[in-house]
Amino acid sequence: RMTIEDIVGEGDLVAMRWRVSGKHQGKLHTCEATGKCVEMTGTTWLRFRDGKIVEGHDTWNQGALMATLMQQ
Repeated sequence: RMTIEDIVGEGDLVAMRWRVSGKHQGKLHTCEATGKCVEMTGTTWLRFRDGKIVEGHDTWNQGALMATLMQQ
C-alpha cells in the first residue's frame, strides 16, 4: 500500500513525501521472500514538460529495508 503524505508543486516541479507498507513476498536482490511486514518512507521529485514526466528522482533508505529483511 502506498500513501502520499504530502505533495507540493511549483512551476514544472512536484515533490511528494510517501509511505509504503506491505509484506515481503518476493525476492529482493539476494534476499528471498521473508513474509515480514515492512514499512518505509521516501520522497519523489518530478519535473513535467507538456503534461508529461521528463525527469524523476526517488530517495529512500534501501539499506534500512534490507537490514530489516535480513534480521532473524
